[in-house]
Amino acid sequence: ASLEKYGKHLTERPDVCIEALINNAGTFERHDFLQAGMQPWRDQFEVHVFGTIQWTQLVLPLFLKQKKGAIVNVSSTLGLKPTADTSAYSAAKAAMISYTQSLALAYGHAGLRCNVVCPGIVDTPIHSFHQLPTDEKKQVLQSLQGLQPLQRIGTADEIAKAIYFLASDDSSWTTGSILSVDGGINLT
Repeated sequence: ASLEKYGKHLTERPDVCIEALINNAGTFERHDFLQAGMQPWRDQFEVHVFGTIQWTQLVLPLFLKQKKGAIVNVSSTLGLKPTADTSAYSAAKAAMISYTQSLALAYGHAGLRCNVVCPGIVDTPIHSFHQLPTDEKKQVLQSLQGLQPLQRIGTADEIAKAIYFLASDDSSWTTGSILSVDGGINLT
């Protein structure tokens, strides 16, 4: 209810002009497919897919009224190429990719651009290694570097720059695109 109230307040004001919506909420957990049951699936889809849909439904009427807007959804390279024990997360991120491209097809005629960024391993608190003691975290980070052809994990700033590009007029002829910002891990 508060999301709808906030969204309506924001989008019904005549002085408000929203240029871009960035959907970047996320949680990450590994689980054993047979042992986990349905809860990881519900949790991952609630945050990644249903949250994205709710915010888009709130802002989309304003974009249509303006005849312009950009939506950038943040998925993951795991939505393109899953790994073991990430089935719910990977499926939710793949759904985000498909959803984004569906929006691009449905609303391109109205001036709306919809794109998705797929980060690889990025040094953010979503990963459990952030809770490790400093020495252990350093060892884990070193082991992760070798997974990418560029031999390092990404930074939040690098992902933010990709999002900014897709949200800005610098990408005015770009819609339905999947931008992997992953140090090349999707190639391995």
